[in-house]
Amino acid sequence: MDSNFLEIFSKAQNLHIRGFYEQALTLYSILLEKSFNYDVAINRGIAFLALNEAAQAVKDFDLAIQNDPTRYEAFFRKGNF
Repeated sequence: MDSNFLEIFSKAQNLHIRGFYEQALTLYSILLEKSFNYDVAINRGIAFLALNEAAQAVKDFDLAIQNDPTRYEAFFRKGNF
């Protein structure tokens, strides 16, 4: 991961934590356009859930599962909303 990725991801997480979900989504989407990252996909899915956009959240959780089926969080998130 380069420093630019970490900077954008940190900003997105900060926005997310403070409840600025739409702004966080924008940054998460920018990161996912560059390359897949499991944690970014999960966080974007969680932000979609916070905005009551369950269908979009499921897509992100499915994306995470497709790219790394050995990690459990996407399965957990998908099954618990």
